[in-house]
This record gives sequence, structure tokens and C-alpha cells, in this order.
Amino acid sequence: MIEHLGFDSDDPLLDEIQSQFRSGVAWKLFPDVEDTLRSLRETGFHLGIISNASHALPETLRKSGLARYFDTVTYSFGVGFEKPDVRIFRRAVATANASEERSIHIGDSFEADYVGARRAGLHAILLQREGEPPTPCPTIRSLSALPDLLKAAHSPP
Repeated sequence: MIEHLGFDSDDPLLDEIQSQFRSGVAWKLFPDVEDTLRSLRETGFHLGIISNASHALPETLRKSGLARYFDTVTYSFGVGFEKPDVRIFRRAVATANASEERSIHIGDSFEADYVGARRAGLHAILLQREGEPPTPCPTIRSLSALPDLLKAAHSPP
């Protein structure tokens, strides 16, 4: 991407962009995030993150106040492979002491999140805030739909 935009890898502007990204300027939570995470935790769900992110992720989570909601954080720079590689999903599941068949991944990239999770044996839901996915799949438009959806899925018949 850097080359496509016409930058050299040692361009000082790239350092400034990275600095702004780390400072939190680039991060803004969707309004449904914190309430949804709180609700899921209160319901007893164990939550983890699987992200194609750098080593800055844990600090970003801490600064945003979201770190307290997650039991595990698995990110590409920490494990050496990124979504949709099945190894990052399997590493996250193992770190959480869980199993693929009892784990569900929610993400906003059809290929990286939905397809990657399914290939790794996890259940998956695509967070598609706008538009339509390239192929029909379980989809939500807002994270706020997740607690009721998961509650309904675990209710006795």
C-alpha cells in the first residue's frame, strides 16, 4: 500500500501517520460497542480479540477502556500470521482454553473474519453495517443485535 501511494518506506510522513494512529486519533468507537461488550460479559460470555494488528493493540485497548472486557487478545504481530490464516483463529481458541465448535467469531471483513473463522472451524457472524456481503452468510447490522441473537441461539427449544 505504501508503494501504491507513492511513499518510500523511510518517508518521515509514515512515522507521523503511525504516531497519530497510536495516539488514538484514528480510533473512534461505534456507539454500540461498549454496551454490547458489557452485556455479553454480564451474561457470562468469555470474550477475546483476534486482530490483524501491531503490538500497539493492547495499549490502544487500555486507552479506549475496552481492555477490561476481554479475556484474551490475539493479534497478528504477536503470533506471526494474520486473518484469514486459520492459525491465528486456532491460536486464539487455544489461548482461551476453548474449542472451535463452541466459539463464535464476529468481524467486519467477509474474507478475513467470516471465511477465515469458518475455515478454522469456528462459528462466524459478519458485522455488515452497510451494504450486503458478497455471499449470503449470518449477518448483523449492529453489535447491539448480538446479545439477543446469542441468547436465542442458546435457549432451550
